[in-house]
Amino acid sequence: MSSSISTTTPLTAVEPTRLVLTRVTDRMANFPWWGLVLVLMAVFLIYRFLIDATYQEIIPFMIVGIRLTIQVILIASVITTVYLYQIITLKLSIRDIYMERRMSMS
Repeated sequence: MSSSISTTTPLTAVEPTRLVLTRVTDRMANFPWWGLVLVLMAVFLIYRFLIDATYQEIIPFMIVGIRLTIQVILIASVITTVYLYQIITLKLSIRDIYMERRMSMS
């Protein structure tokens, strides 16, 4: 039993319809190409930054500086939060005292 496949019709390429082409071109036109360019530039700059020997010597100092900056920001945030909490508490207590005096005068 030999089976042979015979095709009587030649294979033809299917042409995309005009609607499909319009959708694809609309998507391509609305794609943010500037974002892709920025990402590629960032990847290239990071690659160059990590490979260059001069930057390899600078990176440890940069890490120390970044760590110090983060510590200062966190400490300043805590101090500011405590300070603002004290001001709000003082403001509320002054308002309560004022309201009590006003009520006692009436």
